[in-house]
Amino acid sequence: MDNLAGQNLEEYIIARCLYKDDQAIIFSQIKSEWFSNTMLGNIYKTLNNIYTSGSNLDIITVEERLKDKKKYFDTIHKCYFENPYCFLSISEEYIKVFKLKYSKRKAGELFKNNISSLVDGEDYQKIIYNTTEQLMDLTADETEIKTLKSSIDKTIRSMKVSETSSIKTYYKKIDDVIRGFGNGQLVIIAGKTGVGKSAFVTNIIHNNCVKRNYKCALVSTEMLAEEVFERLIMIDNKFTFREVVENKELNLEALKNNENIIVFDKLFSLGTLCANMKLVKKKYNVDFIVVDYIQQIESKGESRVVEIESVARGLKKLAQVLEIPIIALSQFSREAKYTKTPSIYQLKGSGELENGANKVILLYREDENSDIITVEMAKSRNTESNKIVYLRFDKSILTFADTNKTINKKEDKNG
Repeated sequence: MDNLAGQNLEEYIIARCLYKDDQAIIFSQIKSEWFSNTMLGNIYKTLNNIYTSGSNLDIITVEERLKDKKKYFDTIHKCYFENPYCFLSISEEYIKVFKLKYSKRKAGELFKNNISSLVDGEDYQKIIYNTTEQLMDLTADETEIKTLKSSIDKTIRSMKVSETSSIKTYYKKIDDVIRGFGNGQLVIIAGKTGVGKSAFVTNIIHNNCVKRNYKCALVSTEMLAEEVFERLIMIDNKFTFREVVENKELNLEALKNNENIIVFDKLFSLGTLCANMKLVKKKYNVDFIVVDYIQQIESKGESRVVEIESVARGLKKLAQVLEIPIIALSQFSREAKYTKTPSIYQLKGSGELENGANKVILLYREDENSDIITVEMAKSRNTESNKIVYLRFDKSILTFADTNKTINKKEDKNG
């Protein structure tokens, strides 16, 4: 492998295109733009066209088809007869190395072009956003080709969500329905202002990162890191804010040495958020990300609706690239203010939130004076939706507790 580098690797791949046993894997996975040598890239296109036309692809056929293109003919002849590695069958490892070389080359070009734009005085936030988007597109394509044969065991394992391998709410009635938050999923939790959605997600963080040993990155657009930690202290001790301030016997053992929760408390553009989350995933290997809340993330667009659509697509792509769940809080639109039971169609800003999300959970109070919070699973791909669970919310200590009541939305709530 060490000797199969640069030009040698590209010539080797051209040579293996003429071996029948390797043609299917090569032409299904390798793209012509991966070649740094333009002529070899053009030759690969020609060979691919011959293969896809159904014609026999071997050295004799190629020599006959390219007899009028002397440069192509001579290059293929050299690759086939003079490359010392052409007898080695192609492997997934060779293809991954080839793609990695292309990705590195393209990344270098992106940085070079965008640095030039910075020197020319263009908007640096726009440049960061565009660069991040382009890099995400580049790296997202590095996933290996998956067939049913190669993926069936992994698929079955992922369907059997276990207690030890999934991010959950750890409220039993909810988890019985949604079966946790899977890797690569975008989960939207929506609620009216003041219903307790930030407290709810803080409890999810506490359940996963304090009671258990998962790691989370929280992007908080409304609270400073210190305020988030105050809430965690209240939740962990089941104390009111005043009791935390006045109590000398406060138990902080579970929190003092905890390094599982990383808080970003500044407003982000989508580009800088993605860049920071990719960095924190690499450095701390976080298990999930929480964004509180999605309408506060800035993006470029001709209208706010277009901006939110861009943010939703960006977060979904980020979840897939990092292969972890992203939980994003959302507000409802203004018309939901006058609705007793808001719907998934009233997510603020864009229908793209509903379309892009794997799961959508709605929080609301059917009785504004009650401590019972309605938790509606409005969308849940591959699991039950339209289920309603009821939690008891103690606002004084910011904690939620299961109740025994669960219904289907289509059922009469009065019995």
